[in-house]
Amino acid sequence: MKNENITGTVCKFGITDSTGKGNMKNLIVGFLMLFIMVSLVYTYDASAKKNIVTNIVVTFRPPAPEEQKTIARKLELTEEQKAEMKVINGKYRQQSMALKNKYNAAYKDVVLLMKEDKPNKERVNRELKTFHNIHSQVVDVEVQYWMDLKTILTPAQNNKLWEIFEKGRIRK
Repeated sequence: MKNENITGTVCKFGITDSTGKGNMKNLIVGFLMLFIMVSLVYTYDASAKKNIVTNIVVTFRPPAPEEQKTIARKLELTEEQKAEMKVINGKYRQQSMALKNKYNAAYKDVVLLMKEDKPNKERVNRELKTFHNIHSQVVDVEVQYWMDLKTILTPAQNNKLWEIFEKGRIRK
């Protein structure tokens, strides 16, 4: 191999061109990207340490039976409020079961179309719209659940409920 005359300067990270901008420019861009990534991780970590729930799907998912008991206990619900909560939960369960079956069927339809060797784009988009429509209905029902629950709570209980949810899902 023939040695060629290199006219650039040598730095700790490699050889730069004679203007000093070659690899140094890449190095600066690399450090900038590293800084951005570390900043994003730190921001994510900071919000995780605060334990703030930011995922709408997690936030609006109605409470499981164990969570319902914990809500009743932590909010010190009256017997009347507990009975009303039971009615709201029953109404939600009926609505959600019907939507769950539609949602699962629409999901399977999209997956089956995508498994085809040459999926028909129009059919995929049509089924995807159906799937999104059902998902939207699910979120609407979940939000309505919380709106209904709010009607049986005092303002203080409602505030306490959302303070709990800001920290994460209900725990024992």
